Amino acid sequence: EVIQDLIYQDMVANLWTLKPDISHAEFKSFIMSEAYSPALDTISGMSLIPRVLGPEARDSLEQAAGAELLRKSCCANAGASGSKCNDTAATGLFCSEDRYMFTEFGADGQLVPATGDSSNYLSRVGAEEYMIVHMIEPFATNSKVWGFNLLSSDARLLAWRSAMQTGQKTFTRRLNLVQGAAQEYGVLVWLPIFESPNGSWRTALDGDVENIVAVGSVNGVYFLQRMLTRSLENTYGPGQLADIEVFLYDDDPELNGKAEFLAAYGVGSKNPHDEYSDTGIQDVTAVA
Repeated sequence: EVIQDLIYQDMVANLWTLKPDISHAEFKSFIMSEAYSPALDTISGMSLIPRVLGPEARDSLEQAAGAELLRKSCCANAGASGSKCNDTAATGLFCSEDRYMFTEFGADGQLVPATGDSSNYLSRVGAEEYMIVHMIEPFATNSKVWGFNLLSSDARLLAWRSAMQTGQKTFTRRLNLVQGAAQEYGVLVWLPIFESPNGSWRTALDGDVENIVAVGSVNGVYFLQRMLTRSLENTYGPGQLADIEVFLYDDDPELNGKAEFLAAYGVGSKNPHDEYSDTGIQDVTAVA
């Protein structure tokens, strides 16, 4: 399932490299098409993330005609938007402020206008640089994250730097996703896009990142509980899954023997997020 989903992510990357100026409407048409829709069984969202360098580039993207058109449609609760934006954190902010803007988490955990020129931000990121969720589909279930600056999060920043340096698809560690409505861990998969000296855009999955500049990323959004459940139920029949429990942990060596719980299947009415905590590698072996 995951391998097939990553192929779908490649399809989106190919689309963006062929049409760097793709519109919101064109992106939506592709993601919601009959050919692409099977991917949405396990991918909770697909997004185009432009790399934005400096205040002028930020002003330009925040004032983009396509984003303003979508914002107005959304704030008017028009059927075409698929979402009641006044009731959603990020887009509700856009409606009250009467403009589209970059966002980040504030001190109280609420989304607020992003700050990219503070001393703290510059010490973390190194420059006034943003990676913005500028287009995401399905929009109705992901509108909360629209405009979010992924570099405001250390876990997302770390994964982006790795992807940019290697050219490879890069998973984040587990995240509490901005658009998550319930307690469920998720991950992002970064697929960096680069500009060549001749101005053309391409991926660098061959590992050749010399003389090219990162211009953005195609990101897949995965809710891990849904991914585990759908992957198992799309692969095995009910009889095969009866009376079994499956636990998914991240035991990467970087975690120094402290595995992180991701998801569980077959645990009845228990909320896996609440019931199963992080544990040591020996405990993981016992329940695997």
